Parts: sequence; C-alpha cells; structure tokens
Amino acid sequence: MKSELQTTSSDESLFVILARNARGRSPMELWTTAVGGAVNTAFIWWQFPSLRWVAAGCAAVAAYGIGGLSERLLATRGGDQYAGWRGKALVAVRSIALAGGLAAATGAVLGFMAAALHGWQH
Repeated sequence: MKSELQTTSSDESLFVILARNARGRSPMELWTTAVGGAVNTAFIWWQFPSLRWVAAGCAAVAAYGIGGLSERLLATRGGDQYAGWRGKALVAVRSIALAGGLAAATGAVLGFMAAALHGWQH
C-alpha cells in the first residue's frame, strides 16, 4: 500500500481507496472506530456466541481504525516515512491490521452466508 497522498488512476484498488479515506478522517474518528469496533467485537463474541459473524464484522471495522491511524501517521512523516524503527513499526502495525481486517471481513461474509443459508445445508 502506498502512503503518498497523490496516486494515479491506474493505482486504484480497494487498499488505496481505504488508505485515502482513512487519511481524510480525523484522528479522533479513527480512534473511535478502533475502540468502538474492538469493544463491540468483545461484547458480541462474549454475549452472543452464535453471532460471531457479526463480531467478525466489528473486528474488521476495528482493523480499519487501527490501520487508518497507522496510515495517517505514515502520511504525516513525509519522505522519510519508512526510515527508523518507528516507521517500520507503523508499517508492521498497518500490515497486521490489513491482514486481520481482511480475515475478519471474510469471516463476516462467510458467517452471514452460513447463517442466511442455515449452515449451507441444502
């Protein structure tokens, strides 16, 4: 994923669009998204175990907030964004949030399909 504010139209992908969207949000919005998604994930997972697919959707939202915070910090660092251990740590956090968010979103979609189709038993 690029951290430049300017991208060409040929670079358009889901990840570039999400990164651009996250850079447009305030840090408070991203913190609220991350904390709210994590709290909702824990509450739904604990109170309603049969709705784990909803919790997975909330986890994907939390991952967006965490990844967005990392993306904003990387974007504000300028040209030396990957230099030093802090830049590499931010890239690692962003990458983990990306992988976790993709896994959670996939789990939410598959869980929804299983719930909608009664466990895919035809």
